[in-house]
Amino acid sequence: EVFALIQNALGDAPVRATLGFGAIGWVDDYRKVVEKDSRGLPARWKYFWQSVVGLGAVSYLFATSTQAPELTLYLPFFFIVISLT
Repeated sequence: EVFALIQNALGDAPVRATLGFGAIGWVDDYRKVVEKDSRGLPARWKYFWQSVVGLGAVSYLFATSTQAPELTLYLPFFFIVISLT
């Protein structure tokens, strides 16, 4: 039943995002352990690739959505609702 989640976009996107973040962590650890570079992957590249993975997951979910997107921004702590339509 675990693999049943991967057959739709709501299960596929988190799995792909997790694998992407895992790959970034693997590269960081590889540089630290194998290449003996105590700095690992520079922070700017970590942030860049994490942003790419995150935006890719969001874009994938938005593109494969079967429901109309809700274009409303909620700011919960300030009780502000902004309609983006």
